[in-house]
Amino acid sequence: MLRRLPPEARAGGGGGVGGTGPEAAARRAAAERAAARLVDEEERRRSSDPALLAEVMEAREAVEDADDPAELRAMLARNREAQADLVRQLGAALDGEGGGGGEGGAGKNNDGDDEDGDDEAADMEAEQRAQGLAARLSYLVRIKQAIEAKL
Repeated sequence: MLRRLPPEARAGGGGGVGGTGPEAAARRAAAERAAARLVDEEERRRSSDPALLAEVMEAREAVEDADDPAELRAMLARNREAQADLVRQLGAALDGEGGGGGEGGAGKNNDGDDEDGDDEAADMEAEQRAQGLAARLSYLVRIKQAIEAKL
């Protein structure tokens, strides 16, 4: 679902193109803040998995509390392993998407009934799984960036 930017983030007149004065800079900054809020809202809406949110919060707190470079490097290594695992899972989910399974004839089951509904349900399930994995990967990337910023 697309959402409109709040009025303070919309550029006046020229659509935000051009302008180098303080007014243009203020408009750009407001637009960036509004976009960040929208992304955060979208991620919260998409990721209502309480276990994932708790895991992300714990990881962020651990990064904030860590002062030892060796500890941060160990966190970074674990994060990279988790990212690689998610990339593999995401690839598998995307490979399974739209395949529909080749057995049972051309879209018909043994009774001659159409199986398109089953294929669509499987595709939707694969897409939802891929979206969840992508959201999780997005969180891991941000955690990695926080770790690297502390190193």
